Amino acid sequence: MKKILPIVLVLAILFGFAACGEKSPIDETVTATFTAEISTTTECFHSWTNATCTEGKTCTMCGEVISSPLGHNFGHATCTSPSTCTACGETTGEALGHQYLKGLCVRCNAKDSSYVAYGTIQGTISYKHNDFVGHKGDTGATVMLIPYNQRSNLEKFDNSRAAIGITGKYESGIMVTECDGNGFYIFDNVPAGYYLIFVISKNTTDDRAFDNPSGYKDMIANTLFPDVPQKDIERITILIGAHKYIKKVAQVTENSTFTFSYDFGETFY
Repeated sequence: MKKILPIVLVLAILFGFAACGEKSPIDETVTATFTAEISTTTECFHSWTNATCTEGKTCTMCGEVISSPLGHNFGHATCTSPSTCTACGETTGEALGHQYLKGLCVRCNAKDSSYVAYGTIQGTISYKHNDFVGHKGDTGATVMLIPYNQRSNLEKFDNSRAAIGITGKYESGIMVTECDGNGFYIFDNVPAGYYLIFVISKNTTDDRAFDNPSGYKDMIANTLFPDVPQKDIERITILIGAHKYIKKVAQVTENSTFTFSYDFGETFY
């Protein structure tokens, strides 16, 4: 009530001057005072927002702030994400990045797509020389290591040299070697996976190659199919000729050795 009386008095003075046709000497001052007085009598029905990480609790009507910001609650950085606020998602710093050991991240167990595990394939190939000498190493026997069930990949490359028994490691994944004087062979640093071990004897022949040459060739093709493209089967057939051969599917695992040995027995003359 005390605030209303001065306002009424001011209005009476202003109307008095106006009635006399005179301009109030305190026009601007009175207007400002009037506005200020009115504002002090107006109450805000506050509508508060919740406090956030960066802003306190704030009235949406008048802008009054009555609390401090909550502040960020940053979690731990991960291999793929920087430290992130659990409330608002703001980030700080950088992701840790993967730390691989033998193909797996030691922190999150993610696989390293570029990691290749290696193993070894080895063995001894032999044959029966005669009843007096007995069994000997099949010196010079050809041993092929062909990626198993990888026909589409094999067709992308020229395997003609591998198919005729030339020793080496080829882009398609095929490996070729020969048995030493003791009939021993070995493939080192073989990428993990399944392979067809295909051995062609050097010192024995098969009677079927003489009794039914076309049937023997068909048997070779059926033995290799579907792991080898047709054009390579034809070359391998020529390499085999009348010699005995054997195949074996092998699985190579990391830091392991797969052993495949075989004795071709007696030769056919």
